[in-house]
Amino acid sequence: MNTTNRKPCLPHFIRYFAAAFALLCLPSTGSAQNWDNDTGNFLWFSATNWSGNVVPSSGSNVSINGLSSALNPVLLTSGSTDIRQLTLASTATNTFLTLTTGTLTISGPGATNIGNSGTATVTINSNSSFQRTADSNINLGNGGRGTVSVASGAVFGTTGNTDARSINIGGDGSTSGVGTLILSGGTANTAGFLTVRSTAGSTGNVSGYGSVNLNRGLDSRFVQNGILTADGGGTDRELIFITTTPNTSADTLVNTIENTTTNGYYATSRGRLTLNRSTRYNGTANTYNWGESQSDGTIDLVNSVRMTMNTSSFQTIQGSLLATDRTDANAAPSGITFIGYWSFGNNAGTSGNVTITDIQFRFDNIAAGVNSPVIYNWNGAAWVALTTTVDGVTFIADYSGSPLSLMFNNTTAQQFALGVVPEPTTWALIGMSGVIMMTFMRRKRATA
Repeated sequence: MNTTNRKPCLPHFIRYFAAAFALLCLPSTGSAQNWDNDTGNFLWFSATNWSGNVVPSSGSNVSINGLSSALNPVLLTSGSTDIRQLTLASTATNTFLTLTTGTLTISGPGATNIGNSGTATVTINSNSSFQRTADSNINLGNGGRGTVSVASGAVFGTTGNTDARSINIGGDGSTSGVGTLILSGGTANTAGFLTVRSTAGSTGNVSGYGSVNLNRGLDSRFVQNGILTADGGGTDRELIFITTTPNTSADTLVNTIENTTTNGYYATSRGRLTLNRSTRYNGTANTYNWGESQSDGTIDLVNSVRMTMNTSSFQTIQGSLLATDRTDANAAPSGITFIGYWSFGNNAGTSGNVTITDIQFRFDNIAAGVNSPVIYNWNGAAWVALTTTVDGVTFIADYSGSPLSLMFNNTTAQQFALGVVPEPTTWALIGMSGVIMMTFMRRKRATA
């Protein structure tokens, strides 16, 4: 046999092996799986409800667009499932996903978009969880409308401790949208930042009762430009935003979009809204802002507060906004209606005497109507009305009279309220209306 022109085969083998190995090492982009509900039973774990007739797995990029309703949502009824990506309502559809007793984990790259172009609603029932464990954000309302409801005993959010796993409620910073997070005793966690209303064209809302945990430690950042509402549902309950390790030398809560409408803080139906050391005492300027950036000299979010003090060392004030119908709220003086009620204390286990030289409230101008609000301080036995200056353009009620020497500790809270007193012109209009009505009734009797 002539072997003079035969080439050795080893180099070919090495090249083939190297090419195959390179292909194996390429990053996986996952496989697309779309919801089609061919079975018609709306169950996640029915294989024929998915394209390819395969239940999504850890390598699946899942997309659900429509083919569901509020009465017939896509149901993850039990067990656990791990997928790579999830997009809900990437087209102009209404999409509904409900976790009844199951766990949904998203462990691949790429943002999780809830309401990408259409409207998406996720309901997480008790003993269920919806968690993202890989880098990339969760966006509620990214070009569309996204709502997540979290029941008592349920968990929603991102795990770990990294800025790459943030939660955006209302847009993603570049694309606008409408995002809503509703807690009914549930828990929301973010491993990175929390942003409510990321763009001026977005709407962001967090409401209900439960806890929102910012788990980034000293680097936690709460960008709050939207509406936070503590709704107790008729029972004394709390909506609390917790920073695991608050930073006393840098802002945790910041406001990046000036409010010109109704964005801000509210408490209703026996609710209590607490920012648990999410803001700090600014030692340089001797000021403490509740619900605003510490550097913001003009508060604009509804029901935010700014205090000026005589000390630069007190750094652990915790503030809450209370619904006026709570059992731990002192009743307003006779003839006065409270439109705002705040409680401030020190939850660090220490006490401190502080003299407040100025305190400002950005009042709810819709609740106030034509009336000028008056600032009240609870002295332990009764409400004391403070001399109040009202700016009808910025809607700020300001007390800058004699300094208030107050005690802040973890057992005694300082309570303030804004009460409305009808202006003389209002009483005149009411009296005139009564005269007109009496005249009309007399004429009616005379002609009867």
